[in-house]
Amino acid sequence: MAGGRMVRVTQFMPPNGIERECFPTDIPERCETAYIDMMGAGGRITAEVLTTGEVSLCIEHPVHGDFACELVMPGPDIHHAIVRMLDGLDVDRFRDFARGITEEETARAREIVEEHEREKRDG
Repeated sequence: MAGGRMVRVTQFMPPNGIERECFPTDIPERCETAYIDMMGAGGRITAEVLTTGEVSLCIEHPVHGDFACELVMPGPDIHHAIVRMLDGLDVDRFRDFARGITEEETARAREIVEEHEREKRDG
């Protein structure tokens, strides 16, 4: 994929999950903004070879955990899964996730704002 950005992937190595940085694939230009924004929000792409032989790929935040994951077989499926995850990444939701804000907290915050606006309006 000429002209793409090389992605950084954190691989968890057996048997105890020691982290190792690797650079397995590049991504198309259409995914670059999502990748840069995800990294800027503290996210990363992780990979772990499971005992089944499958590879678990995740977009995650090191503090808040996994945001989006796919299980694939080793080989070219890894590249395709990374591209699919970045293509489908809702960066705004990831930023909220990375800040530790859940959907329930976001909904409750909206309710509080609406209640406050009603109180102001109704006196």
